[in-house]
Parts: sequence; structure tokens; C-alpha cells
Amino acid sequence: MPSTSGFEVVGELSLEVLQQVLEAAWDNNIIPHSIDAGPGLAYGPYQIEQAVIDIPRSGLSLVMAPGANNGIKITLSAEAQVEIANSNAERRVKEAETFFDMTTDISVTAEIAKLPDSIDIAIMLAEVPREKVSAVLTSGDPIPPLTIDLITEYVHEQYTNGTIPATQSLEGVSIIGFTADVWVDIYDDQSAPSRRIEVSLPASDQVKIRIPIHLKLTNISNTLAPAPMGVVARLAITADLVSAPGSITARLSTATVDVEDFAPAPPSDGPIDYDDEGTNYSIAAGFFPALETAIIASLQAQGTTIVNAVGDIIVDVPTLGEIETFIADQAHNAVIGQGNINLWTPEAPEGSGLSINDVVPKALAD
Repeated sequence: MPSTSGFEVVGELSLEVLQQVLEAAWDNNIIPHSIDAGPGLAYGPYQIEQAVIDIPRSGLSLVMAPGANNGIKITLSAEAQVEIANSNAERRVKEAETFFDMTTDISVTAEIAKLPDSIDIAIMLAEVPREKVSAVLTSGDPIPPLTIDLITEYVHEQYTNGTIPATQSLEGVSIIGFTADVWVDIYDDQSAPSRRIEVSLPASDQVKIRIPIHLKLTNISNTLAPAPMGVVARLAITADLVSAPGSITARLSTATVDVEDFAPAPPSDGPIDYDDEGTNYSIAAGFFPALETAIIASLQAQGTTIVNAVGDIIVDVPTLGEIETFIADQAHNAVIGQGNINLWTPEAPEGSGLSINDVVPKALAD
């Protein structure tokens, strides 16, 4: 057998070659093209219906991870979609935004080592521990853009379950020296903008809820006042908005209530006929200048009653960390199930008479 005179043979794979190996692994589905998950997996306080993480070939990159890791750090730039399960507890988020659409960088640090009972060298993807896989959302926290939708859906739910009453009837209410029966309509018609509850963020720490309302006076004791008379307006509720990890809170307990868009009722609004209510109100307001102030005060009181009934709006949401952990969990499960990436099978030149007894892989700095 020829003697190597104690010399060792050193082989090196450059970053460029390793990148080609990584792309070849993607071509052969060792790096998954797509990761599917669900249903029933935890996503912060919710459960998912399904999740899909797409990893394009163009999103693959790597750097060396020398030292204790003795390997490479692979980055998978991916697109992730998560659909919330449609259970009662999660309906609010699902209705506000069916999908969480995100972009993410998934990092996988894998050792370069010999395969068991072999001198073949591989990137040991199948052996990657969970703590060596992480995810960072490159599209940012998806929750803040959903704030308006989440609060809108919460308020709509309060309307649907009757906490915000659709109608109210009061008899013999005293108004500036006469009495009248009062009928109130509160609207949240999703098909009609003029009768839909609106939510906006006038400032980063404030939320404004505008509730459409119609008030009609009948059976008026003063014969000079034409009846029925009616007005329309919006109850404007402005509250502090507190965004904390895991929740969004609109503090209605300290909200202010104003009346906006106050006007005589129009003859009609879509399928709703107000007939002469607005005209009669305008005539009465000419005789009784204090009538507008009195009705506005009554509407404000109605708004305060609604605020007290609803209370603080608290919506549980996934934290940024929980979302990133979810993505990393799915990526880890997929990566370790696809096998290792073979790098090199050491072979002595044919006819050399040499044999290779051992190989020691070592990751070097870039």
C-alpha cells in the first residue's frame, strides 16, 4: 500500500458550492417547497383551520456557522398564510381577517458531520434540534393593521347579541315643557354605509366608534308641534386604545360620547321611509329653539347607556413571538422529516492503493 508519509488531505467546499448544493436539495424536495399544517394547532389564543408556508427556490441562502455549531446557517425566505378556525371563540378574528398573510425569514442552523457508521459528510438536517430553528416576520407584526377590523367585529357582535339594542321605546318622556313618546332605532347594516357602525383610529392611542341612530317623537302633548318628528345622527364614542402583547383594549369605561352628523331625518334612507319626520322636526325647531339641544342631550344619554352596557372592549390576539414560534415549529417538523443533505463521499483515486480511514469535517468562517 502506498504511504502518504503522514500527510493529510484537505478538501474545501466554498460558499458558492454549498449554495448550489442547497438549491439542489430544494430541487429534490429535501428542502420543502411548501409546508402544510392544521387543523387544530395552537396559534396564540386561537386554533388554526390551516396554514401554508411556501418556500421559493429564490429564497434560499446560507452563511457559515463555525465554532460550536460546526455547520451552516440556512435562511429560508418564505411566505406564510394562516387561517383561523371558525369556532365561536375565534369567530371575531376570522371575520375580521380570514387569513394572516405574512413574509418570514426562517433560520435553520445545521451541523456538518459524518453520517452514522460512515465517512460520508452531510448537512445534518434530520438531526437539527428545535432550538436551532427560528423565524422572524419580515412583513412586521400583522396585528396592528387588523385593529380596526377586530374592534369593528367586536362591536358588531355586541349589536347582534342585543347588548347594543336595535330599538328602544319610551313613553311620556318630558322634553322642554311637553311630553312625547320616543322611538329609537340603532343601526349596523353591513350592506348600507349610512347605517353601518364605523370604527376609526384618530390617533395611535385612540379609537372612535360612530353608531348611526334615528330618534322619532310621537304622541306629542304640545299641539303646536307637528308629529311625528324625527332626526338622524351618529353617536361618536372616543376611547383610549391600549395595544399590549396578546391583547387589544378599547377603554370604553373612560370614553367620551358626542353627537355628530345631527340632522332632520331624510324622507327615506334606502328601504327605510321616514316620510315627513324631518320636515316636521324642522318646523318644530323653528318654534322651539331649545329642541335641538334637548334631543342631542337625549342622544348623548343613549350613547352613555351603550358604553356602559358594552364595557371595555378586550380582544385576545396572538403575540408576534407566538406567531414566529408557530412558523418555526412547522418549519422544524418539516425540515427534520426530509432527510440530510449529502455533501461528500470521500473516495480514494482508483488504482492508487490508498484507503480513507477517517474524515473530520470543520466549518470555517466565511
